[in-house]
Amino acid sequence: MTRTEGMIALTAAATPLLLWLARQAYLGLGLAAIVAGAGAALLIENDPRDRGLGPDGVTPGLLDEAATAYHGKPAGLDAGQIKTALDPGRFIAARTMRGGPAPAESERQADLFERGLQADEAAVTAIRTRLAESARKLEAAIDAILGTRS
Repeated sequence: MTRTEGMIALTAAATPLLLWLARQAYLGLGLAAIVAGAGAALLIENDPRDRGLGPDGVTPGLLDEAATAYHGKPAGLDAGQIKTALDPGRFIAARTMRGGPAPAESERQADLFERGLQADEAAVTAIRTRLAESARKLEAAIDAILGTRS
């Protein structure tokens, strides 16, 4: 994993991890963000410890190391809790608010956009029909004035 790929993956993983830390390890959001960020820093390829790991390399020990460095005590999450926190499907499914990425909300938005697109296409078709009829009437009027027939 390149440094850039690692940073992108860790950035994507940091939000669900910090929310899980805040809820499960009873850290405030600010401290949870620091611990998640410190954990991410420990994983980045060019870290002085040169671990070269991605989000799948987050372990209880690594999080405890980061939490102890910034909080003075370990986070105390087990491997199962970390796996759950980093599960993208769970994270997405939990985001059910309006405009969120949960499947049901995404489908609602897609249906809404589809109906809007159909209405817009119908409006454009009606405009084109009116323009074509107007062009035909204009040509007929010009022909009538000139006394010609086309």
